[in-house]
Amino acid sequence: MNRPRVLIVDDDAQICFVTTRALESIAQCDAVHDVAEATHALEHDTYDLVLVDVTLPGPSGLTLLDLLRRRWPQTVAVMLSGGTDLSVAREALDRGAFGYVVKPFRVRDLRIQVTAALSSARRSTGTARAATRGRIVADLARLIDDDPRRACFMVEVEHMSLLNASYGVDAVARLCEDAEDRLRHVDRSVELLGRPGPATFAGSIRVADGTAAETAHALHRSLAAPAIVEGRRIPIAARVGLAVASPGESADAVLNLAEGALVAAGDYGQSFVVYDGNERDPARLQQELLADAAAAIHGGELQVEYQPQQDLASGRCVGLEALARWHHPTRGEVPPSIFIPLAERMDLIDELGAHVLRTACADIARLRRSRDAAAVRVSVNASAVELRDADYPGRVERACVEAGLPLSALRLEVTESLTLDESEEVDRVLADLERLGVALSIDDFGTGYSSFSILTRVHWSEIKMDRSLTAQYVDPRGREMLRAIINYGTSLDIDVLAEGIETVAQLQALQALGCRYAQGFLLGRPQPIAGIAHNLRRAAA
Repeated sequence: MNRPRVLIVDDDAQICFVTTRALESIAQCDAVHDVAEATHALEHDTYDLVLVDVTLPGPSGLTLLDLLRRRWPQTVAVMLSGGTDLSVAREALDRGAFGYVVKPFRVRDLRIQVTAALSSARRSTGTARAATRGRIVADLARLIDDDPRRACFMVEVEHMSLLNASYGVDAVARLCEDAEDRLRHVDRSVELLGRPGPATFAGSIRVADGTAAETAHALHRSLAAPAIVEGRRIPIAARVGLAVASPGESADAVLNLAEGALVAAGDYGQSFVVYDGNERDPARLQQELLADAAAAIHGGELQVEYQPQQDLASGRCVGLEALARWHHPTRGEVPPSIFIPLAERMDLIDELGAHVLRTACADIARLRRSRDAAAVRVSVNASAVELRDADYPGRVERACVEAGLPLSALRLEVTESLTLDESEEVDRVLADLERLGVALSIDDFGTGYSSFSILTRVHWSEIKMDRSLTAQYVDPRGREMLRAIINYGTSLDIDVLAEGIETVAQLQALQALGCRYAQGFLLGRPQPIAGIAHNLRRAAA
């Protein structure tokens, strides 16, 4: 039997440690420090119980109780408090807390309270989940009986933790309501059957022969435009799984297939996956994607978008990272984490890199003709294949010359793992690029290979701290590690840029540590060069 999962939410690291040790024999415990982190954990894992302190940085623990009741009603909560105010205890119980424990607590009392709460959670969770799934299956069976060409779809809104942190829980709840309304208007035959998860929608739609892919595309396209909530534009990212019922197939089996298609969409980085007839083989999906990727790279169909890099002292955009994007005509958005490994498997990474480099140089050369962007630089990723090719520096120089872009305006990003490659061919290529005047950046710094010695091997212009590293700002030891990297880079006259900035708290923490440059969704999402130009003009107005 699986051990119960408990999420401890307390900004006191010592309390988290003591509580974890007290409960380790009866539950598997994770600890976070505020409501935003708790929301992220709840969206990515399933917890039986949340043990939450009343007083937290930002929104209080009482706010989390409201959120649990609305979005995770199957999760039981127990409130912790350092005070003895009975009015707070009553309010916690009114908002749905199972119990209330005063700090400092006796371990025995805490264990008794948690054991009782977990017993309640097991009873209610199993009943609620079974009831939700049972209602969906019953309604789907009725619809399939009436129309054999009925399909079941599952839609999941992604990046919920980022949306919650950026816009607030209430705004995201209204976004989900907006998503439901959009799905209903895809076709008159749409029937929404329920919400198996906080951001997952199950439904049914009629599908004519041969149109399953078009139907899934229409469902996905309905959620493409940002939602307008309280005058704010909130972007939506979603994926879709769709399964068409075969003759004699049970509603439960069709629902399972739709869930499998949704999982496959995530695994293969596709906007949607359709299971229809014999098209239910993941290996076949992979082969089709390989063929499509080769055609897209050979045909130059991959687009280049740009993510802003900001000077935190002035608030100005000082650079843009060029990112390859694949907008598949029938599969929707295919992320780089999927198509770049495919390009490597097919020995097309060199061709892909050349396309991105030429496009980026041409786009930025045109952009810099505007007074608003005259000093903006562009960063382009250099692959391992390119950096082992003696002709690569020449190709870089030609791309800049043909576009009319100064070599000093180009920054090549080298992954940290590749800097450990001390082969003579890589050293020669890096030295040739440096002689050309091209700036070099260590990308993904902090992903597990970090060594300060690599900073003296080449004249680096920039260290890009990986998002996994910058996310550690909440931990005291993590903050000191970030401070050390920033100080060391500054002492060597190397720019330090923080990646993955998604919340105001994260941005403020890194500024306080002395970080000068940053990029992330909070500061700007990747977009085509026309959108970048528009934003720069508006900022300068």
